[in-house]
Amino acid sequence: MNWFTGSLVETVYAYADTMFDPEGTRTIDDSGMVHITFANGVYGVIDPSWSRNPGFPTWGDVTMEVIGTRGVISIDAFNQKNNVYSRKSGKGEWSFWETT
Repeated sequence: MNWFTGSLVETVYAYADTMFDPEGTRTIDDSGMVHITFANGVYGVIDPSWSRNPGFPTWGDVTMEVIGTRGVISIDAFNQKNNVYSRKSGKGEWSFWETT
């Protein structure tokens, strides 16, 4: 996030707990939030929670969303297409990719 913002971290607030174990058998923190404020006023939030239930279609949830003054970029490592919204074409399109 330092690279994205071009700034150093000024403050950090973090919280962790065990919230997603209905039987109470786990002894690990499975949920949390990290709030970061940078020296230039930009802030970020990281959610490192293991909050997906066993029926979720993929293990984990490797996503990132960067919101800026000129647009948003959403990244989903398990989704093998890019959603492209372009002013040039005037419509949304899917750009497919795959790993080999």
